[in-house]
Amino acid sequence: MPAGVEFPALETLSLSGCIVDLESLLSRCPRLVVLRLKPRWIWVEDDDLTVHSASLQELVVDTEVTWISRVDIIAPMLKQLTMSLCLCEEFNISILAPMVEKVSWHCRYGIDPVGFDLWQLERIRLQKDERQGHETELAFLQIHAYNTIFLPYVDNFAHEIENHIIAEFSVLELNLTTKGHVFGAFEKEACLTNCPCEPMNWRTQIIALTSLGEVEINGFEGEDHALDFQKLIFKSAPILKRMIVKLSGEVSTSNDGCNKIYDIFKVYSSVDCYIYHSSGKYICVFHA
Repeated sequence: MPAGVEFPALETLSLSGCIVDLESLLSRCPRLVVLRLKPRWIWVEDDDLTVHSASLQELVVDTEVTWISRVDIIAPMLKQLTMSLCLCEEFNISILAPMVEKVSWHCRYGIDPVGFDLWQLERIRLQKDERQGHETELAFLQIHAYNTIFLPYVDNFAHEIENHIIAEFSVLELNLTTKGHVFGAFEKEACLTNCPCEPMNWRTQIIALTSLGEVEINGFEGEDHALDFQKLIFKSAPILKRMIVKLSGEVSTSNDGCNKIYDIFKVYSSVDCYIYHSSGKYICVFHA
């Protein structure tokens, strides 16, 4: 672009399938309010996405066909952020947008392992919709992961999750896909040599869930490792107010696993606990 060219009246800009020096272009748009990017290769230097704008209020990026290693956003007036990305190994995220109210953040991982023990991250989604004048605020972090016995230990899980905490959230949703073994063999398959399906001491660990207020567990089967995991949540969440358990179709209200759930709920009587059948039928409640 020739030197000295500017777009002083431009307020909305949409770019798709082109190669452009985005940082230079934005510096020539002093009144830009809305920027939408759906690129295949829209920036070329080191797979970076750099958006610096003093006027921008809405940013939409949909680039699941391009791998990104760095996201750098400085937009003090930004109110709405929508991102859909494919992440490279060792990516970096830096976002300065203190006025953002609505966030839709969806990142997918490639073949590079990111996780801990048997779990490998597949994708992460953060959603926040803060509506002025309304009491209800949707704010949740959703993590999708799957297990694989072939994943070497990678001590970067906490750092990866922190990269995505670009807004406060009140709900954490875990979607874990099991193939073979996880804790104590979720699936009844024979162990391979040196199988790490039983991580050491996980039952005695305390996780810092100091802000966790509600937990919902779907497909609960009442097996010993699942019950121990439930106890771990109770011990690690000091202000937990509600736990909802929806049973697996293989669990009846009269079997031993279900009775053990009742016993746990009675011990942690400070929490409202609800149990539902897999059909959605309400079974019982334990009130604090």
